Amino acid sequence: MRYKLMNWKTSIIAGVILLLLLTLAHGPSASAAGHSVTKVTFNPTTPNLLVHGQDVAVSFNYTTTQQGGVRILVRPFSGTTLTPNSSASGPTMFPMGSGVGTQHFTIKAGIAVRVDRVRIQMLDANQSVLFSAFLPVYFEFRAP
Repeated sequence: MRYKLMNWKTSIIAGVILLLLLTLAHGPSASAAGHSVTKVTFNPTTPNLLVHGQDVAVSFNYTTTQQGGVRILVRPFSGTTLTPNSSASGPTMFPMGSGVGTQHFTIKAGIAVRVDRVRIQMLDANQSVLFSAFLPVYFEFRAP
């Protein structure tokens, strides 16, 4: 009997996809030096096909030890750059300690675009980045 071994590249890709799916299923998180963003959820869920102007709400729990609080920003990315024609919530101030928050983004108009990552940043009052994390997503925005 002959067994055909799976191509090693296919095995690695399958493993990465499985790891990403498991991460999203358990609520992605990011943390650094007393600051964390956990239980990140998307509404509508990812993956999804949306029309220009349709809002994506990104909800999360946060914890920070930063005196004076922090600002948390959520921005859509296509590859390594901010997604063209995107619009997002302004920075909201969150008090020191822990709590919940929601930010929003959409793609206003233009050609069809794919959002494949979302960046979540926590900034102090001086706009210094306390941490920055990218979460894998799949949102495709098209004209209505």
